[in-house]
Amino acid sequence: MHLQDSYFAEMNAVGDKSQIGYKEPASTVFTYNVTVSGAVATFTAVNSETALNDCQLNAGSWNVASQAGSSGLEHEATVTGDGCGVLTPSFTSIGAGT
Repeated sequence: MHLQDSYFAEMNAVGDKSQIGYKEPASTVFTYNVTVSGAVATFTAVNSETALNDCQLNAGSWNVASQAGSSGLEHEATVTGDGCGVLTPSFTSIGAGT
């Protein structure tokens, strides 16, 4: 989110992964991506390589949507997939209060 925050401060817009300089970390569990649709940039991590306890393979998605708000860039974190949210219970608190 810091890359997106910095890009927004300079360009007054959200950027895709090449614009913000995002490099996916090496992982044997997740596939990462940053996409832009209109004025919303979304960071996504998917458990594409293995199941995680009750979170089935390719069923989990950890997302942070970033868009301009009244006080700058705002972030909303969500988790999809049955049994996936319990793995990262504080994930949806990301960006709270910003």
